[in-house]
Amino acid sequence: MALGLNSTLEFREGNKKLPPCPVVYLAHTEGVLQVYYFVHKTLPTICRKAELIKPNPVSSSSTSKIDSLLECRKKEISKAICSIST
Repeated sequence: MALGLNSTLEFREGNKKLPPCPVVYLAHTEGVLQVYYFVHKTLPTICRKAELIKPNPVSSSSTSKIDSLLECRKKEISKAICSIST
């Protein structure tokens, strides 16, 4: 189940235009996706346009920490494999 607040679809009821409304997505056990729109005629909209998320730059110190952790992990795995095979 997911709640979508970035709908941009406007509804029409006769000549009246209704603002975008929240959407609930439900995944069924058989692989069916059900979509429900919550339309309320008197409340203000809580929806907004989707925003671009900018990735945070990774600092060189955190990259070197990750590399050293991976190297240690590789050594541990190699030792474990060697002890199993002997």
